[in-house]
Amino acid sequence: MLLAGCGPEPEPEQTCNGAADLCGRAVDEVAWLRAHNAHSSEERGYHVLSTNHYFAIPTQLEDGVRALNIDVYEQPEGLYTCHGYCDLGRQPLTEVFAEMTDFLAGAPDNVILLDLQNEANKQWVVTEMEGAGLASMAHVQVPGEPWPTLRELIDAGSHFVILADGDEETPAWFHNTNSLVYGTGWAAATPEDLTCEVSEPIDHGLLGINNVLTDPIASPDLADLVNHNPDMIDRLRGCEAELGHLPNLVSVDFYSIGDTLEAVDLLNGIDFAE
Repeated sequence: MLLAGCGPEPEPEQTCNGAADLCGRAVDEVAWLRAHNAHSSEERGYHVLSTNHYFAIPTQLEDGVRALNIDVYEQPEGLYTCHGYCDLGRQPLTEVFAEMTDFLAGAPDNVILLDLQNEANKQWVVTEMEGAGLASMAHVQVPGEPWPTLRELIDAGSHFVILADGDEETPAWFHNTNSLVYGTGWAAATPEDLTCEVSEPIDHGLLGINNVLTDPIASPDLADLVNHNPDMIDRLRGCEAELGHLPNLVSVDFYSIGDTLEAVDLLNGIDFAE
């Protein structure tokens, strides 16, 4: 006979991307913090002229970033992540992919949106993804069709949604970003330049809101102007009201400055302070 209070421990509540409330939501019903040029970090030794974050991808993922934008370039030695000029900093693409898969190995209840600015031969990139194990964990999304929920993706072992420059010659999971994402532009130099004006909406598309300033390059000081609440969350909610769609990809530089993670949690209706 079991004594009162001595029964089996209750099963822990399942979470998706860090929150139980997100498990039943489709991909386009979730706000994702997107690290713009996620690879270009001070931690990885990138030059100040090409740095977009203090911390590298492993720390970004541990902190709660779940959408990563990386730039891929060809070098004589192979494929690397660079930011404009590889002389200002670079990292082998295989290492960057390993950082992501290592995170997922220890935290399998997560989905990563991986957004590539691909300046390399796309077939080479596909081969690298296959070798790194990303292809076997990549979701295939048909443009115009409803998105699965995070729980459905995780249960299927589909931990990546890959946005790239896919075409008829690449695998179906190597999507073309323009068929799945629409959003605001990148030309803002001051906070007043940030608007909610977007490209043509896409049926079941992901809405990208860029909260990034460049004058003429990114800097911590510029990020400090736009990464704080209430201004950041007010802008995002204003765009949501104006456009009738939850901002999905919230792009930022220097994500660790200000309230970027909190703003996205608030968009998702999650308050971890409670």
